[in-house]
Amino acid sequence: MKVIVENHIPFLRGRLEPFAEVLYLPCEEITPEAVASADALLVRTRTRCDASLLSGSQCSFIGTATIGTDHIDLPYCRSRGIEVANAPGCNAPAVAQWVHSTIARFMQARGLTDCSQLTLGIVGVGHVGSIVERWARSLGFHVLLCDPPRAQHEGAEGFVSLDVIAAEAHIITFHTPLSRSGDDATLHLCNDAFTSRLRHCLLLLNSARGEITHTGALLRALDSRAIGDVAIDCWENEPAISPELLARAFVATPHIAGYSAEGKQRATAMVLEAMGRHFGWDIAIDNPDAPAEGAPVVTQKLIAASYDPMADTASLRHNPASFEALRNAYALRHEVHTPCACVFGASSAHIDPVFTRAAFSLGAALADAGVECVNGAGREGIMRAVTDGALSRGGRVTGIIPQFMVDRGWCYDRLTHTIVTPDMESRKALMEQRSDCIVAMPGGCGTLEELLQAITRRQLGLYTGEIVIFNVDGYFNPLLAMLDSCVERHFMHSSHRTLWRIATTEAEVVQAATAHPYTPTIASKYQ
Repeated sequence: MKVIVENHIPFLRGRLEPFAEVLYLPCEEITPEAVASADALLVRTRTRCDASLLSGSQCSFIGTATIGTDHIDLPYCRSRGIEVANAPGCNAPAVAQWVHSTIARFMQARGLTDCSQLTLGIVGVGHVGSIVERWARSLGFHVLLCDPPRAQHEGAEGFVSLDVIAAEAHIITFHTPLSRSGDDATLHLCNDAFTSRLRHCLLLLNSARGEITHTGALLRALDSRAIGDVAIDCWENEPAISPELLARAFVATPHIAGYSAEGKQRATAMVLEAMGRHFGWDIAIDNPDAPAEGAPVVTQKLIAASYDPMADTASLRHNPASFEALRNAYALRHEVHTPCACVFGASSAHIDPVFTRAAFSLGAALADAGVECVNGAGREGIMRAVTDGALSRGGRVTGIIPQFMVDRGWCYDRLTHTIVTPDMESRKALMEQRSDCIVAMPGGCGTLEELLQAITRRQLGLYTGEIVIFNVDGYFNPLLAMLDSCVERHFMHSSHRTLWRIATTEAEVVQAATAHPYTPTIASKYQ
């Protein structure tokens, strides 16, 4: 067996070698002569798979580590019995990140601060468009959806025509596949006829396919001010892109909107799974630890901090001829990540209201900052108050609780999501795994045990998130004094004090929960 792999597909080397001879080639070396003896191909969009490449080969499987298949002659492959597998939705969160990061930068540059005053028109509401829509609604945009195939299949309610998008949208973003014929053809969907109907378009974005937008039409619309600005990731005639459009675009990137580490890992996993089914191979596959549907909660601050399209724009403008090199050597970024804070605290119903008020305020503040909460799912005390506070501001709370507590009726029924574990130890492990930050609020033996175990695990390098002691009303003063005594009597090194932060306000907790985790330098206790 022989497999040819386009050499820029990541997360792949070593996976197929147990089953076949694997040849890694640059795109330009995947020729009819090279393919003639291949049983399978793994490619990206630059490799055109049609009769001119495949005629005379013994290839029975083509996997493309991309969403689209317009570089593959599907009817020809079907006629030859060649199975084709792609990776639909693999990089949808990354493209949505590019779109919203660009919008955030544009709004900042133009002094626009209120998303609710802007209408976002989304043309094509598949994997990417759906994430763009969900995030836009959560940010407060008025959203218009245009997707004729979906409207025909699902009913017109909730969808508008392209004319309505042109007439009403301030920002327009395209997320359709490229189709060249039929009633819903998307080739040059954004042409002179479309731009002539624009009324309020401040920004137009294309991160779908280059040929969806007509370059000349965009330039003429910029000249006439029918469009205020454009942001282009997918270009006509790549890599020979328009120098004039490059110079005038607000954002101009080299077809890397979907280039996240998680997206590439998903794509490779999806084609390897299909390949394994085709040949009956049990291929070792790693899936990313990130939701394929994108971060559940976002803020513009989180999105803007996760990726800066202006840096990639500067690189392309500096050397337009390096379009392919920039794309092939791109340093894969990470998708926008919703921070998650695990809040430990009392489940008692009899504590002083000063603590439950602080817990409610903390839950609300975390939700306002776009931070998810994890807690012990308790229906009383601080656990309940944190949940109620987060839910009051539209936040999400996952409760993790052992089965015996559910059986005793201790589980709060308003949680966004509930996970039931078999025992206390697996509960604590899962709470830690899901969190970027641990916040300890006042509580009894269970809370103190959870806090001290987290500190110990961070000391050993087994937990890498922040640990915050929320010292409401001086509750933790005796514990902090005890920890100081441990240091003074040499049971702990002075550097161990950096394992935790002390906070006295909700704002300090939120700052820790949304900061990049600080990795403390810890001296060995044997020194």
